[in-house]
Amino acid sequence: MCITAASAHLTSTKILSFQKENGEVFLAYQNEVMNESGKNAMILPIPGKIKTLYDTSKYNTFLDTITLRTKISEEYNYGVLSGRGGMTRGMSKSLSIEQKKVGMYNIVYSALMTDLEEVCKLEDVKITPELLSFFNTHYKNFGFICCLFSSKYKMSAQPIAFDYEPINKEHIFFPTMDSHDGSAPKHTSVRLDHKISTLMNEGKLIEGEKDYPDFLKNKMFGTYDLHFSDDNGDLYFNLNQKKAPNLKRQFKVIK
Repeated sequence: MCITAASAHLTSTKILSFQKENGEVFLAYQNEVMNESGKNAMILPIPGKIKTLYDTSKYNTFLDTITLRTKISEEYNYGVLSGRGGMTRGMSKSLSIEQKKVGMYNIVYSALMTDLEEVCKLEDVKITPELLSFFNTHYKNFGFICCLFSSKYKMSAQPIAFDYEPINKEHIFFPTMDSHDGSAPKHTSVRLDHKISTLMNEGKLIEGEKDYPDFLKNKMFGTYDLHFSDDNGDLYFNLNQKKAPNLKRQFKVIK
């Protein structure tokens, strides 16, 4: 469940997102991908300045382990908002492009979607004008991670993991906006197929595992297994909100 430049089938999305002690946010993303086009790209909008992209080859199963071991009941949660971007303001733009190979993906990222559009053209991946307009309109002041791929076979992708400096420090962001055919996401109901995890006092302790980066060890995580239909949008945990009685009731569209 994400946004792709061309037709693809994506399932079993796992996202871990939490605020680190230094104020930056760690976000890890993984899914199963069946490409239905030639060359393609998965694009993740990020509400802040992308700082560090991790090489997850030494711990490529950590998201599977966390989501399996830390599943909690939906009644224990902080409350979630869903929306279409536009929650943040004031990000300084940079024309630089960063690039790294992570598993099946060739990843490029920048503060400007127009820069990534040029890189995609060089890789024979076309971002439609409709989709480009959506990114520029609904994700103003966001950064973008573009994951290029071309495999014709179904793959369980290696996790993408990075730190970013958030603009809005009151929310933890989960990129769940959905469109898999190259068109702009529609304001409609979609079927969620996500496991989302974050730091949580009521969560379960993940002790020192060999295949984890150090900053994930000995932390309390909680994971929600989301399988219901709701408005298309991204998810946000409000760090200042008390736990809510039911996760699904906390979905609200931010226009």
